[in-house]
Amino acid sequence: FTLLTRLPVLEVNVLVASDGIYISMFRIDTSEQLGKPLVLWAIDLPSNITIPKIETARRVRRLLSSIEVPRPDIVIGDFNMTRDSFSIVTMFPEFIDASNLAGTGLLASFPMQIPLYHIDHSLVGDSFVCDSYVLINPHIGRHRVQIVEMSAQKND
Repeated sequence: FTLLTRLPVLEVNVLVASDGIYISMFRIDTSEQLGKPLVLWAIDLPSNITIPKIETARRVRRLLSSIEVPRPDIVIGDFNMTRDSFSIVTMFPEFIDASNLAGTGLLASFPMQIPLYHIDHSLVGDSFVCDSYVLINPHIGRHRVQIVEMSAQKND
């Protein structure tokens, strides 16, 4: 996983590495901004078209329920599932796709040169406001890169 952040990363741990399902946890020092560290999960799911996406989603739920992990504030990565799919909602029902909140431009991330599918996502919890979401062509690799700007939800 590649995560670019201006803030210090306090911890990185692999949560799941099983049969093409990879989930890592990053704890980022946002104490000054949020009053607590931010927990971000990076996810990479299999692209095998012979495996139903809902089966992968259910496996993810089972694997995550078998370990004790901090609840994420944000989940990002290559889901290999389209935006708003039932499979994504099955895995992370309390999260909203950042592209739905602030997406602009072409919202397709794969393949990079002629994007047809939006399979890379940034899911945010209700404690954040998504200020902008764009996908850019980095001219390297196979996927477009997600650029997400967000701020803490203000409690009135």
